[in-house]
Amino acid sequence: MGRVRSESQRLAISEASSRRYYERTAVGICYTGCGRPAAPGLKVCWICRNNQGKSRRLSRDNDFIAACDKYGGRFCANPNCGENIVEFLIVDHVFGGGKSHGISHLPTWLRIENYPSGYQILCANDNLGKSINGNMLVTSSTLYVCDCNYDDGSSTNSSLKCQHGFTYTVRHLRRQRLIAYEAYGGSKCVCCGVTNPFYLTFDHEFDDGAEHRKITGVNLIPWLRKNNYPQDIGLRIMCQNCNSAREYNGGICPHRFGSYFGGLGSNICSSMF
Repeated sequence: MGRVRSESQRLAISEASSRRYYERTAVGICYTGCGRPAAPGLKVCWICRNNQGKSRRLSRDNDFIAACDKYGGRFCANPNCGENIVEFLIVDHVFGGGKSHGISHLPTWLRIENYPSGYQILCANDNLGKSINGNMLVTSSTLYVCDCNYDDGSSTNSSLKCQHGFTYTVRHLRRQRLIAYEAYGGSKCVCCGVTNPFYLTFDHEFDDGAEHRKITGVNLIPWLRKNNYPQDIGLRIMCQNCNSAREYNGGICPHRFGSYFGGLGSNICSSMF
């Protein structure tokens, strides 16, 4: 059993720690006590900041691996996929509703809640396709958009659907997205070659998406159309697997330099369509 400190001892330690923190940061020294100058605009040096980041990442990595093992294994649950590069995997809400869940890091929350039911492991491509396709997994026969005309009255009746089951709004938005994809190289992932539009998204090549959204807002495609699809903003087309893994993996897709966790990388989803 560890040493038990009195309330006064704990208070004294806390006060001493706070005093050291303010003494160091007041003169621009890293608050950890390493003696190095703090990074510009921060109260910690770059080395300690990176070490803290590695520690947080390791903790999150462990939580995600544990979640994979609890929910069926380190591979996509879609029987037509089986992707096993861990960076491409994600915890999926089986019954939908992930956006409204509001959890910043789901695997950690799942560990704290003792892994409740209602979750599964999917690759990011299948997770995105499922969210677009009414919470159903995309198959080779799933139609992204049809060629039906708009002369069926659906433009004035939001509930009216064409013979393929698409409303006017769905047809319009998906067609505009495909036009935008063509403007930036076509409906094909620049990394792995996936062509299924259910799996595609925009990638900011220079990792400046947050800054770009301050200009475009969250609705990127209307802004692109309004500005005649500018070619100097670093946009390209990627599948969700490569896009999300690149974000997680320091800007590098595992297709390029291998997986941090290992894995054979079946990429069956990538080659299906």
